[in-house]
Amino acid sequence: MQALFPTEDSTQETHVQRKKRETVNTYSSTILDKQFTKQEITYAISTMKKKKAPGIDGISIEIIKELHDMNPDILHYTYNKCLELGNFPETWKKGKLIIFNKPGKGPSLPNAYRPICFLSVLGKILDKLLVFRIIHLLHKNNKLHKQQHGFRNGRSCETANFRLWQAINIALQERVPVTLLSLDVQGAFDTVWRTSILFHLTQANCPQNIFNLVRNYFTNRSIHYFQDEEVWNFDNQRGVPQGSCSGPLFWNLVMDTALDLPLSQSEFPFDSRQPSPLIDSDIDDKVAKNKWLLKESPFQKIQPNFSYKKFSSIKTVRLPDGTLEEHRTVTDSQGNTTTTIRRSIGDQSYEVTTHSDEKGLKEKDEKFINLDENDLPNFEKKWKNIKSENIPVPLPNMKSKSLEPTLNPPAGDPSYMSLFKKFFGF
Repeated sequence: MQALFPTEDSTQETHVQRKKRETVNTYSSTILDKQFTKQEITYAISTMKKKKAPGIDGISIEIIKELHDMNPDILHYTYNKCLELGNFPETWKKGKLIIFNKPGKGPSLPNAYRPICFLSVLGKILDKLLVFRIIHLLHKNNKLHKQQHGFRNGRSCETANFRLWQAINIALQERVPVTLLSLDVQGAFDTVWRTSILFHLTQANCPQNIFNLVRNYFTNRSIHYFQDEEVWNFDNQRGVPQGSCSGPLFWNLVMDTALDLPLSQSEFPFDSRQPSPLIDSDIDDKVAKNKWLLKESPFQKIQPNFSYKKFSSIKTVRLPDGTLEEHRTVTDSQGNTTTTIRRSIGDQSYEVTTHSDEKGLKEKDEKFINLDENDLPNFEKKWKNIKSENIPVPLPNMKSKSLEPTLNPPAGDPSYMSLFKKFFGF
């Protein structure tokens, strides 16, 4: 449990972390957000999935919906009292823990288990109301990062991949080296530093009553594990609650800063012509330090030795005689160019590759694909039938004088190479 849900240790905080904690503890605003409306509560209830396991209190969303339909004043009064007092009820902070063993993991390893917490539905509705207000606040203050595609309405992996594809292609067109580095944060939701979340709310001028309720939401949270007739209770001091409505939003709030900060030359050894917003320099302020320590930039250990390649053209066309022709040109950073022309019928192909350097020196390679060198007669018969079914049309740059090349190879050269040269004019 200690590995899955690490505890808070303020003695290990950095100077930057202590300053942020001080800002959070002394935050004060004269702005108060308006009360939750009945329409907001009704909409929040409608977004909750049905037939889901309830929390420790055993109250399901179906029961809550029936109650709200009968008398909407009950939840309206309750949730607004929570907002007024800045108090998130203790019973709604309790999570019922279920642990699943990950396939292929040894049972003695802490990371072999996936924790799932069932939270009170009443608490999740209030959590959802907070999400609505905070998203509105961030949008109004332009705090929602436009490069963030995770957990955002109208955005997904597809939109993120499209933006990545655009950036790579623009860089290649400008002959800029491209390096892609993928980072995976271990136990992301479980290890977020809560003070960092509250700090970012202060930077967005969060209304005092919303801020007080969020701060209380993070205090005195607990996890309860039931087995047979016994119950184990644990404090939950770090991270955002698993299964909560606000977890993805709070995670984005912390990680959005990583998309803004460019790396200095000392932190990023690559020859980059533009700042690269890859990682937040103070990410150790946001992720549990007892998971890992980022005492030095991970990029300092990377010594790249590479040359990039740029596809200047890739084109495949079907010629009038039935053959497929593919042209591919690749130029590397040294000015070397490789041009490949492949012509195919069915699964059989003939490929010519020309290599040229910046001085104009050239090398030429030729090869066959999916051809049996011991079956020349069948090959000639097959290609003769294919050619006879089409109107003979001269191919581009064809060197053969005849529109319909001779199928028989020249004397002394009974090979596929001679046949392809006759067919394709190489």
